[in-house]
Amino acid sequence: MSDKKKTKITWKDFKHLPWWTWLFIVACIVLPITTLGGAIPTLLAFLGIILCVKVSSLSTIRTPLKFFSCFGIAAAVWGIAYLFIFAMKNL
Repeated sequence: MSDKKKTKITWKDFKHLPWWTWLFIVACIVLPITTLGGAIPTLLAFLGIILCVKVSSLSTIRTPLKFFSCFGIAAAVWGIAYLFIFAMKNL
């Protein structure tokens, strides 16, 4: 048997997440709401959710690093979304 890495996120993955991961998932879900929708903020929100779930479920990284990585992911997603909106308003 080959040792393949799992690339698909299933509902079982969400059951085994640490409680603090849900804070970052909710932060990403709120992003399209605060930007009043749009394809780019929604896409960034989905990307943020996927990355936070992937990072927090890694067993090779210690918990504090997982937490701060998810914080960085959520902050980057929010920053990119609002920079995009700012750029679109100034065109």
